[in-house]
Amino acid sequence: MKAKLLPLLLFLSLNTIAQQSKLSCVSNTSQVNTKTHNSVNEAPQIIYLKNETEKKDWTDIWLPIFAALLVTIGAYIGVLKQSKASSISGFRVNWIEDLRVSYSKFLIALRNVDNKIRNGTIDPNNYSKDDDEEDLQFLKTKIKLLLNHNPLRNPDHVDFYGYLLLYMEEHKDYYRGQPSDDKLQALDRRKAEMEEVLLNILKSEWEKAKRFT
Repeated sequence: MKAKLLPLLLFLSLNTIAQQSKLSCVSNTSQVNTKTHNSVNEAPQIIYLKNETEKKDWTDIWLPIFAALLVTIGAYIGVLKQSKASSISGFRVNWIEDLRVSYSKFLIALRNVDNKIRNGTIDPNNYSKDDDEEDLQFLKTKIKLLLNHNPLRNPDHVDFYGYLLLYMEEHKDYYRGQPSDDKLQALDRRKAEMEEVLLNILKSEWEKAKRFT
């Protein structure tokens, strides 16, 4: 919006200067006509007319231009700030979506791997190439890199990753041991605690993104 107002303000400033010059010319012409009319009834004589343009203060010419330049600079700075804010906001929104999707895929890969271990498809003591196992390790590492592990600035990030590692261990123990309702309920509670921290992180980052829009 500021960028659109700039050409209009500059045009108005230049138009004001042109109008002032035009009025000066009209005033001078009127003076010449008045002198000519008064000399009709007099004896012919040589008339010397001195066309003097009104001397203008420099502020009458340069002040509107200077004001227009200030508006131009202000609008340019505003556009740069808005562009930077939009970039930061877009980055945060993409980060939120990336973390959410990665976590969802992580849960699926973890279930597939532990289920394969229970069925004997994967032997945890002997390495064998498995797509779900590779996805699990990839997503675990990706989530770790997406988080900020500074306990002073982002303690919730540190807590979430700690919950995630603990959930992986308890999930593995559940699938490798004898299933029971108590173990399943305990695993569900651990997952709920982990996701509560994750939701707080996503909400906090979303609020930050909205402040930049």
